[in-house]
Amino acid sequence: PLVAAARESGVWWAARLADVVGALPALCGPVTPADPAATVLCHRDLHPENVLVDASGGELVVVDWDNLGPAEPGRELARVLFDWYVEDDHADLDAIRRTCEAYARTGGPGRIAELSDFSMLVACRLNFLRVQVGVALDPGSEQRHRDWAEREIEEALRLLPTPRLLAAVLDTVRNGGDSS
Repeated sequence: PLVAAARESGVWWAARLADVVGALPALCGPVTPADPAATVLCHRDLHPENVLVDASGGELVVVDWDNLGPAEPGRELARVLFDWYVEDDHADLDAIRRTCEAYARTGGPGRIAELSDFSMLVACRLNFLRVQVGVALDPGSEQRHRDWAEREIEEALRLLPTPRLLAAVLDTVRNGGDSS
């Protein structure tokens, strides 16, 4: 229904949204529910804008704890890797490898072992896109909210992971970057 509404309204991103919806079976195939026994308290929104340097310049400070809640550590790690090192269908696989190595070396509990470990990433990105599309297409929304949603849609479409990128990142963390 959102694709039909987008096409009817003539928004520039209607065709791209239709492409995304067409690719959903491949993207969502490996998505599984979290194992409640494996969840711990996680930030669940640990992108670069939520990690600041303190006034002394010596410590990192994590902010924006609105999404705090249970998650599997490996799933949060997978989302962090995409939030920090993937943009415009390109992944900095060397940075991903180094980050995973440092994380494991310092005792981080999460590991990425299979495609289902990207479930939180895929679900969050698709849900955010769905909400922004709804706001952008809602004539009852204030214009400033629709404008903001349009900007967010552009970024969300650009940052949506692809099955190819998920596989490349998985291969990198499994094999230390020796992917071909």
